[in-house]
Amino acid sequence: PDNGFATSTVIQFTDGSECEFHTSCSVPVVVGDTIGPFKIIDGTNCGGIEPTPEPTPEPTPEDEFCLRTNVRAEDGRTVIDVEFEYPEGVEALPSDWVGIYQCSTPFPPAREPPIWAYTCYDRICRRDPVDTAKREGMFTIDDETIAAYSSTGVYMTIEQIIDDQPGCYYAVLNRIEGDSAPPYYHICRDDNEFDLVPGITPAPVQSTPAPVPVNPPGDGACDLPLPGDVCSVCGEGSFVTIPEAVFEFPGQPAVGCGLLEVAGLQALIPLDDCTNLPSVIGDLCGCEECGGDGSMTSDPTPAPVNPTPAPITSVTP
Repeated sequence: PDNGFATSTVIQFTDGSECEFHTSCSVPVVVGDTIGPFKIIDGTNCGGIEPTPEPTPEPTPEDEFCLRTNVRAEDGRTVIDVEFEYPEGVEALPSDWVGIYQCSTPFPPAREPPIWAYTCYDRICRRDPVDTAKREGMFTIDDETIAAYSSTGVYMTIEQIIDDQPGCYYAVLNRIEGDSAPPYYHICRDDNEFDLVPGITPAPVQSTPAPVPVNPPGDGACDLPLPGDVCSVCGEGSFVTIPEAVFEFPGQPAVGCGLLEVAGLQALIPLDDCTNLPSVIGDLCGCEECGGDGSMTSDPTPAPVNPTPAPITSVTP
């Protein structure tokens, strides 16, 4: 109205109902206000000043995350879904990895985890080009698909953990930093701890990608040419086909052929010792030549083996 509004304004409807709202200058009316059945969706002040816009909602904690885990049952076994998204300003590297630690382990952890996997999950991607690393992604840790490279040292399967070390666990996105580890440089931790215990029931169906099939240990040995510091225990261009066979050498701990091959591909075997290995383990480990296209000529299925007791230091007769 020409003379302005009173302190309060009453709106009456034909059905006899009414609503009242404050219209004095002490309480501005802005876009977004709800008055009875009405909502202010647009307009300007009489002085030509645009009304105060609605504030932009702040991101909720659920919208921002770096690492997220979810434990569920699948086909009668327990699996761990892992989702990661690097924080702004942190570069993703192909050698970054996720470790699963007991909640009793102080943070940041100064010990190896019983379960770990590179963010690429299904193979040794540590030496891949940096620009191939993904800033965000998902994978599922599953005893049936976990890659052979992670089954060394203190490694345990999810089933073994539930049987022997049930309880609370947490996940950390780690970076290999320096010449000696652990401790590693931690990028972020999932603050949501989870239980690995017997009797986990199936969760509702979720939009989780299917686990990526695992390549056997020999697949890395056929990824030619190999880096200069890597040892192919069967000789370059050949791979292990009997990973469950156990190699024993006087004065050295026994080790499965599959784990021995993985240790070589991770540059844990001195190159001087590597020279003698093909002639020593060739028959025992079933060494075979890779295909002409760099693929394996057979399809070995690695069997579960015990963790490596200690690093290989020498195999020279």
